[in-house]
Amino acid sequence: MSRHTIRGEVLAGQRELLILDDGVFTQGHRVTSFVIIGANNGATASECVLSYGEDVTGIAFSDGNQFGWALWDADTTTGNRHFSLVDPDHVIQQDLFIHSLSGQASFLIEVEPVTLTEAQGVLQLVKAKRQA
Repeated sequence: MSRHTIRGEVLAGQRELLILDDGVFTQGHRVTSFVIIGANNGATASECVLSYGEDVTGIAFSDGNQFGWALWDADTTTGNRHFSLVDPDHVIQQDLFIHSLSGQASFLIEVEPVTLTEAQGVLQLVKAKRQA
């Protein structure tokens, strides 16, 4: 199976629903890359989070609902800086959300398809619901 990309834009303080659910619980996706750039050709600072849930109030590694974090810092004196981290232990079988905590951002998310056994599929669904 090949990798796929999801790209778009999320407005400051907003969230976007990213549809990945195909209704087959033995098929999922693992995020392999999550990159953002601030609006205005990178002149706007931005923080974004990938999550299973609709509501995110801040970056919290302790929140099992969150599994991807990215930061774009538009510092004109030292140059633009970025940070991105994805928890590789999450298989997405349903839809996910990208949240902009500050600043409008463009994003590029790379996902790789994952095939699961029925037992693994059920376990991942339970894990996602438990964390959401």
